[in-house]
Amino acid sequence: MKTYNYTIVTIILLILLSACSNDDDNNTANGEVNIIQSVIAEENLSTISFLVVSNPPEVERGVVFSTSINGEITKIGRSDITGDATIYRIFDVANHSIIQEFTIPDSGVSNMLVLATPISIEAGKKYIISSNNTKPYGVSRQDAQDFLPSSKNNITLEKTVTKDGPPGTLPDAIERYDILYGVPLFVFSPN
Repeated sequence: MKTYNYTIVTIILLILLSACSNDDDNNTANGEVNIIQSVIAEENLSTISFLVVSNPPEVERGVVFSTSINGEITKIGRSDITGDATIYRIFDVANHSIIQEFTIPDSGVSNMLVLATPISIEAGKKYIISSNNTKPYGVSRQDAQDFLPSSKNNITLEKTVTKDGPPGTLPDAIERYDILYGVPLFVFSPN
């Protein structure tokens, strides 16, 4: 019965994910790009199920990205598969520091927050967008093949990273190239 329920939930999540992943959402005006939504659509990624254990540890999960030109993050959001309010952090990898934190409320659908003050992103630097939670969620290819790194419109998603620890832990312990944990959404706008 549990397998049947997981299958139904996975099918529903796939339908919801495909409904919010068209090219109009992925590429916006003025060269802006929602890179994670683009990768989900282009790689035909689907939600994956995780074994839920009692008293799971807190884990910071994120995606390392870089750009080839200067710009800024103008919007940040959550995918409809997260199912709860999510706090996302933007880390500067070189400085091991949090640049900014955002809480994106659960609205039952993909939810993008327009930033009052965009986050400056420097070409060539590495950043992580991450969240901390005890309920893992993510997307991957059905054949479990690597799809990272992935580049589009001057931005590269390099890898997924994780580390056990409280919120704000720099997720730099485990690297993966076949999954996007947390499915953070952000829009990069070149200068």
